Amino acid sequence: MEMKLLVASTDPKMRELVHSIADRIGFAVLSATDGSEALARLNNEAPAVLVLDHPLRDCDATHLLTTARRKAPMLMALAVVDPIDAAERDRLLRAGVDELVEKPLGDRGLAQRLEALLGKALTHNQFNILGASRAVQELRNMIRLIGPTFATVLITGESGVGKELVAKALHGVSSRRNEVFVAVNAAALASSVLESELFGHEKGAFTGADSVRKGKFEAATRGTLFLDEIGEIDLNTQIKLLRVLEDGRFARVGGNVDIQTGCRVIAATNKDLGGAVEKGDFRRDLYYRLKIVEIQVPPLRERGEDVPILWEHFAAEVAARNSVIYGGTDPLALDTLSEHRWPGNVRELRNAAERAVLLAQGQPVRRDHLPSEIHSFVSGSSVNLPATIARSKEEMERAALYQSLVALRAEIAEIKTILLQMQSMSAHPAPRTPTDPGSAPPREPGPILVPDEDNYASLDEMESQMIQRALFDFDGNRKRAAKALGISERTLYRKLKELDA
Repeated sequence: MEMKLLVASTDPKMRELVHSIADRIGFAVLSATDGSEALARLNNEAPAVLVLDHPLRDCDATHLLTTARRKAPMLMALAVVDPIDAAERDRLLRAGVDELVEKPLGDRGLAQRLEALLGKALTHNQFNILGASRAVQELRNMIRLIGPTFATVLITGESGVGKELVAKALHGVSSRRNEVFVAVNAAALASSVLESELFGHEKGAFTGADSVRKGKFEAATRGTLFLDEIGEIDLNTQIKLLRVLEDGRFARVGGNVDIQTGCRVIAATNKDLGGAVEKGDFRRDLYYRLKIVEIQVPPLRERGEDVPILWEHFAAEVAARNSVIYGGTDPLALDTLSEHRWPGNVRELRNAAERAVLLAQGQPVRRDHLPSEIHSFVSGSSVNLPATIARSKEEMERAALYQSLVALRAEIAEIKTILLQMQSMSAHPAPRTPTDPGSAPPREPGPILVPDEDNYASLDEMESQMIQRALFDFDGNRKRAAKALGISERTLYRKLKELDA
């Protein structure tokens, strides 16, 4: 599908230059002469790149960027600006501008910067893996390095992290991108069926085999075969799979003629295959043959900064698919999303977005639109724990997780109670008995519990002092301070803004 670029500028020469560069690289170009026209374009289009002339008539750059990113979360933006001070430059970068080009800049300079940005946009679109975290950037780099090779790849990660998406990205940047991508879920098929599904069967090979049937290895012979849940394959089928990986040959079930395949194999699992090898459940030689290159997909809880990006993408996707309006998400709901641990990973986030957008009915998504397991723990109201008699291993693990979270919350409440008691003691000290002249003087209260007004510090004041103390201890590093305080960076940023107000 052709990628789109929106250029918003009152300068016809600049629009023409951007159009010629983007058209040559293969982008469809949309033009707007002012902010109103650009916003109107965004009602019906989702460009991959935005080029804007700043300041733009009748529209602030930050508003235009926010609107554009609701339509396309991975949008890349280049702003051509008049000479500006450091504060304005910082504001634009915080708003999401990827490249700032300061006037006066010749056509050649603008062309070079724009070509570089369009190249990045093409790469991002190829991968279709959303996120700005370091973990996702490293994942994209790995795909960029390994995708064009013929190496067998083993993708590992928890359920719901997007292993198939990574497999498709590897296929998409390879020389096989125009050939078929065939996916097989080994866990969804019985072992007797799986062998026939992979290798095909001859007529009469078993009861019901009324004709010759080609398997997935034949279907994907010039493309990519993705074997999901590879750890569920039985030992007999593993032997045949090993042979295919070693010399590209196999025989159909019930046949004795070797068939050659040239497909590339990408496998995925959420199991510990190394542990399965030690238990004898998985062949060691197959394990090492699959693990020529291993790509680990991080869980969503380890890349929390990607949650808002993914949320906006899924919310806009749900709205478009169901022909409803997505009215944005209020800050409190975004904080709740950022603080959730996401045991179900990206799949859980996508399902939450679908529920919330449909329930909001065009209004901003609120916390009460989110599933109860997301908002009830954060709000401190009753937590809906899974049933104590879980019906699967996954349900039991989720139950244990929520029980741990509830226990942690109780510990935090207990600590707050102790702090308040210490506060009360410091505000109303007990009479001291005479001490020896040589004894040490009484210790002064610590900096967090110093009373600020009428010999008593409120909870808000204590919170403020704790935040300031954490920032001081970590030399102003907000990420480390937020982690030490047990809150998200987004929450810390909001609280700092409240303190400055």
